[in-house]
Amino acid sequence: MGQVGSSFELESVFANMKLALHHLSHKPTVAIEQLGCSKEHHSPTSRQEFHRPAGHGRTRTYSKMKLTLTALTIAASLIASGASACDPEDLQKLMDTNECESCDLTNVKLAGANLAGANLEFANLEFANLTLAYLVDANLRGADVNADLRGANLAGANLTGTNLKGANLTGTNLKGANLAGANLTGTNLKGAYCWKTTMPNGSVISSEC
Repeated sequence: MGQVGSSFELESVFANMKLALHHLSHKPTVAIEQLGCSKEHHSPTSRQEFHRPAGHGRTRTYSKMKLTLTALTIAASLIASGASACDPEDLQKLMDTNECESCDLTNVKLAGANLAGANLEFANLEFANLTLAYLVDANLRGADVNADLRGANLAGANLTGTNLKGANLTGTNLKGANLAGANLTGTNLKGAYCWKTTMPNGSVISSEC
């Protein structure tokens, strides 16, 4: 009975995961090479590997177990890494116009990018890589920026109402930046430079943040 129960549970898990695995293995990969808009996830095993002639019960059961574990591994990786990727059309719009209000730039890779004066109001930059990015005078009002901003230049940036919860702003330049109403819960500001910087409570400071 134990083996029958285990087989039934595996069949149920397999049925639930089959559609998700099929979607992942057939979804076209969209990537902007240098900017790294999307996150690629490749299944290590093709669907054909799980096809076996009829009559090989044990082999088929083992294959289903292997497929289930593969699907679970992929799902866990997606969850752990933030799962989604930015919209390549939104990224292209930002590159072409330096404006992308309310855009989906989740997980985008823009390390060292020149985004001076960029309009990213209400954009989603969650888990983005913006290390050493040049964001002088950029408008990030109301944006979701739980991102890696180490060494970024945010001088004069509009960060009013910006969600910076959990963001890494180590060594950033916040000279003249406006963070009024911003969420700095869990934000790493070690070594960040503030000069005439407006803080979330409205106070203006000129020192290390």
